[in-house]
Amino acid sequence: MDWVITSFVGAFAFGFIGKFTWGKLVDGFGPGPAGGLVCAGFLVGTFWVLNHFVGMIQQTGSNVWVDQGFAIGCAFLFADIANKALNRQSFLGIVTAVAGGSLAGVVLALL
Repeated sequence: MDWVITSFVGAFAFGFIGKFTWGKLVDGFGPGPAGGLVCAGFLVGTFWVLNHFVGMIQQTGSNVWVDQGFAIGCAFLFADIANKALNRQSFLGIVTAVAGGSLAGVVLALL
């Protein structure tokens, strides 16, 4: 049952840190490909290693419990709800996160 707690903490940590640092990294490195690559390499890469390689998020059997995109999408959604800032961009972000997570699930199922 410990895997439930570590999986939640791993997903929460990625979303929480991502929410507060993603914009600052993009501002610092520019909104173009450089900013996106730094975010992908630094944030997503680091938390992928912690969550999947080190094992904070544990996959039980053949079922995938959470994807990185789903975790950060939820963090951004909940932050918008807490700040009462839900708008069209929030909705597009939710759709993008769901689409990305679904696509990742389909690709993994085909492998």
